This record gives sequence, structure tokens and C-alpha cells, in this order.
Amino acid sequence: MRTGFYSPLPPANTGVADYSATLIEAMRGFGRVDVNPAEADVRLYHLGNNPLHREIYRRALEQPRVIVLHDAVLHHFLLGSLSKEQYIDEFVYNYGEWMRDAAQDLWRGRARSAATREYFRYPMLKRIVEASTGVVVHNPGAAAMVRLHCPRARVFEIPHLYRAAAAAIGVGRLKDRLGLGPHHFVFGVFGYLRESKRLMPVLRAFRLVRRAQPNAALLVAGSFASADLERAAEPLLASPGVIYTGTTPQQEFDALITRVNVCINLRHPAAGETSGITIRAMGAGKAVILTDTPETSRFPENMCLRIAADPDEERTLAALMLWLAQNPAAAREIGCRAASYIEREHNLERVARLYWEALGYNLAMAKETQPMSVDAIQAKSGRIVRLDSALDAIVSESAAIEKLAGGFSFTEGPVWIPEGYLLFSDIPENTIYKWSPDTGIEVFRKPSGCDRIGVAPGVFRGSNGLTLDAQGRLTICEHGNR
Repeated sequence: MRTGFYSPLPPANTGVADYSATLIEAMRGFGRVDVNPAEADVRLYHLGNNPLHREIYRRALEQPRVIVLHDAVLHHFLLGSLSKEQYIDEFVYNYGEWMRDAAQDLWRGRARSAATREYFRYPMLKRIVEASTGVVVHNPGAAAMVRLHCPRARVFEIPHLYRAAAAAIGVGRLKDRLGLGPHHFVFGVFGYLRESKRLMPVLRAFRLVRRAQPNAALLVAGSFASADLERAAEPLLASPGVIYTGTTPQQEFDALITRVNVCINLRHPAAGETSGITIRAMGAGKAVILTDTPETSRFPENMCLRIAADPDEERTLAALMLWLAQNPAAAREIGCRAASYIEREHNLERVARLYWEALGYNLAMAKETQPMSVDAIQAKSGRIVRLDSALDAIVSESAAIEKLAGGFSFTEGPVWIPEGYLLFSDIPENTIYKWSPDTGIEVFRKPSGCDRIGVAPGVFRGSNGLTLDAQGRLTICEHGNR
């Protein structure tokens, strides 16, 4: 299988570029991966909410295959890529003609889009998802957004990759420069500082913590997304115990993460993304405070700390920070559990293998659903081979094989129900279908084999074998619920 890989790459100033550079090399351990080829057996397009992805988005529509949604909310990307008329038409395509006036209002207020929750309510995914043969996401929140726009989408949830950073250099010198000693308990906020990272509540919460815990420090490392946010934060950044570094080189950035005791990485509104900063900090053995959202729901409860994005957010955060500062052993234990989990679930070899398996499965399904001529369909339908004349009493000599339905992913478990209909499983789609001569195909049960939170979507999650017991009751062999 020859894979075409389309993504921003270093030195592009985006986390997706670094992610992709790491992933390419790991995937080449499984097979051929070419960057931006004209031809490929399967194509993998990496998309994010950034103008750097504009050409990749266009190509993914023209030559569709599998997309990776690093951000599941593409609203801001499309606001910056389309004209007014194109944007309004695209919004209407996603949400219906009755939303045209809302689209016009959103266009007029686009200068506030980074800080206004209304823009995050409309991911605008329909066109790209409908065009794609598969969609890779990193968390259940993103998967839900995809299915809301295209319920039949083939979604693969693959964990965000983790690779341990190179050994941090100059940590001692860095600590001296920042004025941090072994007695300090350090909180850290890292990365691109936009309104949705909740920096202002973090700064205000830290001010409360500092009054009760004078050895607490807050390290803020990253560049501001807007001058307005930077101006608003400036007085609080000058508060006692706050250290603002601005943008730092990558090795120094990695060293800063190793220096903190706790990483704070809040996201609200969320855009369906899994934060690379979160994965990196957890992998480094740091306790991480997160916003409680579907995007973070895969992390077990005992390896991170979550707070709700509600009116008590700031007060809850301050209380949690103070507890951690007063119980450093608990912070270390949470960090150790996080590191173990990330190494097991997010390690680079596993993630690359999951990508390769998803692409192979998608390629197989694409070949199954390619249009065929009538002759090809008849040839594919096959013929009845009679090895014993006793079959004639069951199947007429004039009988022909007829295809009743198609478009499924991976079917198993057919069982005929005496009332006059057939049931069968589609395992990846987590669905049992019903076929009858009168009504054709319809959904009989969904979910069919996995209705628990915490089970990753994949090929083997729905029902498999079906049978009737001695009382005529349907018995289901479930994958996800077992």
C-alpha cells in the first residue's frame, strides 16, 4: 500500500507540522509513505483550523480519501478562507436555508470569532466529511461532531501520538534565570495563548493561591493569539509569582515543561482538538488540570484533574491548585499514573500501527464500493455450485444469486427470524440491520454491541454473531460490551 501524506511540515510554525513529521517516520516502519505525491493508493490529509491547511483542504475535496481532523471545528478556518458569499453559502450547505440570516450575522461579527462561543457551535464539517472515505479523530468529542454532520461517516478514533522529548538541556541554568528554586511549587501554562485557553481565569485563580501559598509560582510560556488578550493579561502577568517567558525555542520549551509540577491546560469553548501540550506534559509525568469536556473524556479519572467550564470555574480552579501545592506527593502520584497511561496508549509505534490499519481497512472498503458495470456485478454475484443433487429439493435449479443490499462495512451473524425477516450485524458501525421482502433494509438495533463510554471506536466494537435460543429469543455476541 502506497500512502500519500499531505500536511504542513517543519519549519511551518504549527503543532500539526511537528506531529506529522514524527508520524511520517513511524508509519514508514509499516510501509511506503510519500509526501505530497501526485498518485497514491490511499491519501491521508491533515487538516486544522489554520490558513496553512488551505491547499490541503482544497486537494482533499478534489481527490478525496482519508482526512485527519486535528481540529474538528473548521469554522474559523473557513471564515478566513472564503468570501462573504462563499461563507454564507457554505453555512447554509451545512445547516440549512433557514440559517442564512444567522450566517450573515456571524459574518458581520467575525472579528470576535476567536472569543465568541457561537462560532464554536457550528464546526462546518459537512462538505469535507461527506467527500472523504474516512475520518481520523483523536477523541470522542471530535467523533461526535463528525457524525452530527454526516451520520454515515467512517470514523477512526486514534490517540494523539506521544514521543518523549530529547533530553532537556540547560535546566539548571534555566531555573536560575527564571528565579525558581527547589522550594517553589510551579504551575505552568504552555502554548499558543488564545481566549479559549482560559488564561485570564487562570491568572486570577493563581493570585488567590499565591496569597495562601507564597512558594507557588506560575510559569506562562507562549505567544498571544491577539493583542487584545495580551493587553488584558498584562497587569496580571506582572503579579507576584508569575513568570512570563513569551515564545521560546523548542528545546527550552521542553525544558520548561519538565520544570513545572502541574500543567494547566483548559479549553473552552473546545474545538474538538486533543492538545499536544497535554499529551506531552502527561508523558513527562506531570499532573494536568483540564476542562471537563468530551475531548478529555478518554483519560482515566485517576491520572488527571478536571474542572467544569461553569460560573464556578475560577473558584474551583483556585481550590484545586491550592490543594496540589499543599499536597505535592499527590501531584507526583497523579503525574506517575499519567506517564504510565500515555506510554501505554499513546506511544508512537502503537499510533502509527493504528493509522496503518485504518488506511488499509479504508482502502479495502473503497475497493468494495467502487462502481461496477452490470457484467462485473453479475460476475461478482457468483454462481451456485451443486455438489449434491439433494440441494435441488431446497434450492430451485433456476435460482440465481441476487444482491439485496450493499454499502456496509463488515457484516456478520445472519439469522433468519420465523416472522419473515433477516437480521445481520455490521460490526464497525455498531448496528444490527433488518431485511424483509416488504420493507428492504432498515436499522433494527443501534448500538448493537457497544453502549459503554470509554470503549474506543474501531473495527471490532459492535455485535458479531446472532442466533435464537430455545425460547426464540435473539442472542447477541457483543464485542464492545463484553
